[in-house]
Amino acid sequence: MPTDCPQRDERLGWTADAQVFLPTACYNADVAAFFTGWLADLRCAQTAEGAVLDVVPHVMTERHGTPGWGDAATIVPWHLYRVYGDERVLRDSLPSMRRWVDHVERHNPDLVWRDRVGSHYGDWLQAGVRTSRDVLATAFFALSADLTAKAAAVLGDHVASERYAALRSRIGEAFARGFVSPDGRITGDTQTGYLLALAHGLVPEPLVPAAVGRLVADLERRGRRLTTGFAGVGLLGPVLSAHGHADLAYALLHDDRYPSWGYSIKRGATTIWERWDGWTEESGFGPVAMNSFNHYALGSVGAWLYSGVAGLGQEEGSVGFRRPLVRPLPGGTLTWAGASYDTPLGRLSSRWEADGGTLRLRSGSRPAPSPPSTSRPRTRRRSASPAPRSPRRPPIIHPRLHRQPPARRWSRPSA
Repeated sequence: MPTDCPQRDERLGWTADAQVFLPTACYNADVAAFFTGWLADLRCAQTAEGAVLDVVPHVMTERHGTPGWGDAATIVPWHLYRVYGDERVLRDSLPSMRRWVDHVERHNPDLVWRDRVGSHYGDWLQAGVRTSRDVLATAFFALSADLTAKAAAVLGDHVASERYAALRSRIGEAFARGFVSPDGRITGDTQTGYLLALAHGLVPEPLVPAAVGRLVADLERRGRRLTTGFAGVGLLGPVLSAHGHADLAYALLHDDRYPSWGYSIKRGATTIWERWDGWTEESGFGPVAMNSFNHYALGSVGAWLYSGVAGLGQEEGSVGFRRPLVRPLPGGTLTWAGASYDTPLGRLSSRWEADGGTLRLRSGSRPAPSPPSTSRPRTRRRSASPAPRSPRRPPIIHPRLHRQPPARRWSRPSA
């Protein structure tokens, strides 16, 4: 099971920890079989009315139905499908996904998730702020409805797909009415509130620049320091870079002041801490009852290191890396970055180096010895003439520069 920490008398499969770290876990290892098995436990533990437990397997707590925790029922199967391209995980999970979304809708007919919120931990272990729990819950409600609609579409259940797509649209309208001001302010005015709303398309398009501006202003006002907890931390890099503020994403990555990843590293950490204030100069050690120094959730930034900094990903709409994409994002104080990832169809790699005014990029893909039988790619033709069949299309190379100086030129090595 995806245990939260290995060293104290807990070692439980907390569902939010699992879903926020899953994108990073998929880059670090082949976790298809592991999480497919865990999803079977999740479905088995789901309550009769559709609520998902906070801890899976169900071993010690009756807590269930919590925003961000229960949504693992939709987030995990969809992400596994995107990464590995195997529809069976959706086929097995769609009834559970539907029951979860139906459970939330049934108890919140106005589509703002305030009732039946379980333990409602909010943005767990955020630093010095309190994100609106209604904002967080409703954002996850919208996301789960959206993913359920997409899963149904993949499986050819168009009636269910249309139903959950329409529900997602109505939740979005309720979110905008209830939480988005005409000046782009999200209720609570916290980093995680903006990150969730922007990441999941809940800000009306005309107000997106204003909402991004408020997120940026909050970071700048705090001296480019984060406040996010479990729910928001993994969205910092992707959202900031998607909206033209990769400089801020890199500033957070390089920061060694409290709260930051660098703060713990500077003090000898070799693993991710459970909480930003696990130890601070002002207060010493955090609460003894809950202060793990080996806890993966805040390490969900790792996915952006692969997909953003190194640029290893796939095109929109691609599954199983059938249409790989190499799009690195140089920036910060880094002079080089490189990564490789063993996709289901072979190894994808990139490396960039900045040398004076020149940025060099190397990328490549190496097909697997034999394509997995569960995720055979579709043949794509680029012209009217016949094209040879290939297990995977060569990666699209789309280098992008972070604040590129006018005089900088690209040089791509021949080998």
